[in-house]
Amino acid sequence: MHAAERFRRSRGVVIYWNEAQAVCFSWPSAHRVPISSATVRFLQDLSHWQSAEDIRDTIAPGNSVDEVRETIGSTTCAVIFARDGKLW
Repeated sequence: MHAAERFRRSRGVVIYWNEAQAVCFSWPSAHRVPISSATVRFLQDLSHWQSAEDIRDTIAPGNSVDEVRETIGSTTCAVIFARDGKLW
């Protein structure tokens, strides 16, 4: 059996506030993206490794794990996630 693929917030991601707007900054890609307060809470919870199933249960209970993987892979704030120790 293969170990479950795990994800966490990339260590290069910084969340800060610009006036009343939360902003996600990824220093490896130099992208800055406005984010919601719910996204701030979600990203803060991703400071440790989690499976796609765990992430799904947090952000989209009832959805398929494949949809969660697609969301992680196509995130608008580049390099938000690390996958098994590699930036993604």
